[in-house]
Amino acid sequence: MINVLPIQTRVIQPAVSYTVGSEAPLIIAVADFNLDGKLDLVNSNYNGNSVSALLGKGDGTFHAAVLYSVGGGYTWGVTATDFTMVNGHFQTSCFL
Repeated sequence: MINVLPIQTRVIQPAVSYTVGSEAPLIIAVADFNLDGKLDLVNSNYNGNSVSALLGKGDGTFHAAVLYSVGGGYTWGVTATDFTMVNGHFQTSCFL
């Protein structure tokens, strides 16, 4: 379970809780993962061998989490990176 404080028209709204998997959420990354112009969340589920993705609605809230299995072992974290092609080479911006 993660709690998010939505911000609408520059006013923080009451916290909203989202179920993100059966095990402890560990790390959260924020980026526009599906390129729709809205911020999305991805988190690692430490003991669940999975990550959860919550697509943003554009109003500070998110759709229900979609759980993705990542195989055996522990899921220690997630990160968001922007890969941009510049003069034939990748330029990266990494958010940890």
